[in-house]
Amino acid sequence: MSARPTLVPSELPSQLARPSMKYKEVSRRSLEGALPIATCLFLPLVQIKDLFYIYDIVTVYSIYKLGFPSVPYRGRSIGNSVRLLAIAVLLATLSSLVRTGFELRSIMYCAQYLLALIYFYCLFSNIAAGRLDGSLLAAWVIKGAVLAGAFGILHFVLLTVAPSAGNALYRGYLSLAGFSDRFYQLRYVAGVENTGVIRALGTWDVSTTFGGMMVLASAWLLYAKHITKSVRYSAFILLSFAVLASGSRHAWVIGLIVLFALVEGSRRYKLFVASCFVGGLALWVFLSATPDDLGGTSFSNQIYNRFERTVSSGLEDSSIQLRYVDGTSNFLLYIMKDPSVLVFGFGLNTDKIWFQSMDIAAFASERIDNYNWGFVSNGWLLILRNMGILGFVGLLGLFLSIRRLGRSAVDVPLLIAALLILSDNYAIQVARCFFMILAFLAVIAGDALFRLQNRKRVYPESSTHSPRSMGNSSVTKQEKRRLDRRS
Repeated sequence: MSARPTLVPSELPSQLARPSMKYKEVSRRSLEGALPIATCLFLPLVQIKDLFYIYDIVTVYSIYKLGFPSVPYRGRSIGNSVRLLAIAVLLATLSSLVRTGFELRSIMYCAQYLLALIYFYCLFSNIAAGRLDGSLLAAWVIKGAVLAGAFGILHFVLLTVAPSAGNALYRGYLSLAGFSDRFYQLRYVAGVENTGVIRALGTWDVSTTFGGMMVLASAWLLYAKHITKSVRYSAFILLSFAVLASGSRHAWVIGLIVLFALVEGSRRYKLFVASCFVGGLALWVFLSATPDDLGGTSFSNQIYNRFERTVSSGLEDSSIQLRYVDGTSNFLLYIMKDPSVLVFGFGLNTDKIWFQSMDIAAFASERIDNYNWGFVSNGWLLILRNMGILGFVGLLGLFLSIRRLGRSAVDVPLLIAALLILSDNYAIQVARCFFMILAFLAVIAGDALFRLQNRKRVYPESSTHSPRSMGNSSVTKQEKRRLDRRS
């Protein structure tokens, strides 16, 4: 009696569970699925006649090409969370329409958020059904991320070496994207003048958002298994410099988590590599920075300045106060003043619509009188404020459903997404960032469900490469003895 055939590591990719699916078709669909994400990363601001962003159009095309395969029963809870979020978006839109006097821009914001949810479910269902390869899709996303990161680094270098050239580069990009020079003055010039710090924006409009999206892009490397290790580490280093150039401190911390997860080996080896990376960077900064000239524009001076501010201010840091003290206080006070927000939400970008339609002095006065309408730079509270209790429960339920599918294997990716939502407001307040977070969650969920459905076929119980035996030498020996006895 012969033993069952065992699988070698080279046969373990997802294509093994797709014997009837041509690899070229899977590769083509993976590219079609990745196009909206890569476009949003590299050209997030390019719009058409102030109505649609170019990544919106690419997303519609991708959804049209991919469709919605049926989802196995175990993935139904994901669909329920998406439906709950969709209902919350509709209720928030109704609230925004009432508060703004039925301003049509509320409908546009609603369409963007609903499109993000539809794309999430499209991506999730296709990966779960095996029609897309999450690893190939992640590889295409990384290519778009590298372009965005390289542009951000180039922008920062030009600002430090030839400021006029750096300003011209970013102003030219905004002009191509369809934004006025006034937008450039408000978003970038005013920020530099107020802070005195040069921070890269890349192709985005806010340095903090750019840093957050670059560190999220680096997390896609965890799924880009088709890319060689050397290329993955090279891409991570480039994206890390883009994150550092953004000056976004929460992105720096999340980047360390990505690095820890990206390095293969024991926990001790991971800590060693992460320590060497951080130690080498810190040594370079402290040796090359000039503390007497922290207003200087060198890269090391900018990093030293942000680090020195964090250490000296501690919990009294203005960003921490605004996000987790004053912001939370305003949120609670406004909820007490207007409890209907908990049911219907305040609306999607309602305060932004008011800012664009009201006199600046009147807007400022209303904002002070209403505790900034409960705005808080904490995405988990902000979704409760913007979309009501249904939005909060829907998003939390989505995380819990993915965790139930993937177990401990998805802990780190989910932690990265959860921290990005917690660290600032852009993950909820900005539609394109909400889109990017959901796209990342779709790959996590789809990959987890696909592996769960195909685990027995891909990893037979007698295989020495099954999840139970991989990484456990004693179990491997037992399985080998069992195979020997059967043969």
